[in-house]
Amino acid sequence: QLGISFGFTGGFDSVHLLVFHAANDLETLGKLSTHTLTAIASSQSFDSNPLYCIMHEAIYCQKGTPSLWSAHRVRETCFAAEFEHSWDRIAASGEGDSSPVYFTGESVYPWMLDDYAELRRLKDVAQGLAEYTGWGQLYDVDVLAKNTVPVAGVSYYNDMFVDFYLSEKTALAIKGFRQWVTNEFHHNGLRADSRVMTYLVNLLRGDITDL
Repeated sequence: QLGISFGFTGGFDSVHLLVFHAANDLETLGKLSTHTLTAIASSQSFDSNPLYCIMHEAIYCQKGTPSLWSAHRVRETCFAAEFEHSWDRIAASGEGDSSPVYFTGESVYPWMLDDYAELRRLKDVAQGLAEYTGWGQLYDVDVLAKNTVPVAGVSYYNDMFVDFYLSEKTALAIKGFRQWVTNEFHHNGLRADSRVMTYLVNLLRGDITDL
């Protein structure tokens, strides 16, 4: 789950550093040090931000369709072999260091409600949300097509979490939407660089016309 960092500015470097320290620990100590374990734990905020886990898939549900742990189902159905991280199996295969280890990002799984201490008491709630079928329609596309409120937004071309073509389709469905497309920033561009907000405000004001 450390792969979530890949979608943010500096994320590849931070994960690389964690992997480097972990590999060094295993080589020199034969186990992961407390320092490395603490760094890995600190890089994941599921314990301190429990709503992220239990609401993550639910916020996208609509028309009576439950999530039923969508990411978990897709992973187990389509990518089970790639994510079977059995070190004993890897060692037995003789592949050694050449056997790849894959990361996931921005995905939640039912077993997280057992693994993370602060999530355990929310397990029944999370399961209930995953099975809930009373969802209505998220958006009224007819109303969006008649929008009269000035609106501008940014689509990051290489956004790891948001499909660019789906975001473009959404922008086109909103009347008057001023879309800025850029590959200069990652998913956290708005937080990482104040230029993003400045550009959007200027775009909304009409100061920028050459999109």
